[in-house]
Amino acid sequence: MRTRILAALVAALASPTPLLAQGAEAEVIAVVNGVFDGMRKVDSAMVRPLFHAKARMITMDLRSERPARVEESVEGFIKSVGSPRTELYDEQLSNVKTLIEVPKTTAEGGRVAWRP
Repeated sequence: MRTRILAALVAALASPTPLLAQGAEAEVIAVVNGVFDGMRKVDSAMVRPLFHAKARMITMDLRSERPARVEESVEGFIKSVGSPRTELYDEQLSNVKTLIEVPKTTAEGGRVAWRP
């Protein structure tokens, strides 16, 4: 029994990502996927509880000669998720890198960045 516990501890410490961080990463990805699910279902009520009251949405506008930082309203985004439309929003994560630090969490995948 002692050998099994020691082997599990060594495996956990040798892991590139500690077990606790792996659980936190899964939680972050679940929230991002929840937002994408709400977008696909055109359901703002599904998306609203996934955002912290002080959340900010920041992106970069790369269309102009001088890239600019753009901050958008979370409430505006949530309303747009629930607005009728003809096109399907089907965002997907790829090449995901999750960084967890206090007090901010970031999930980046391809062109997706999320910060509560």
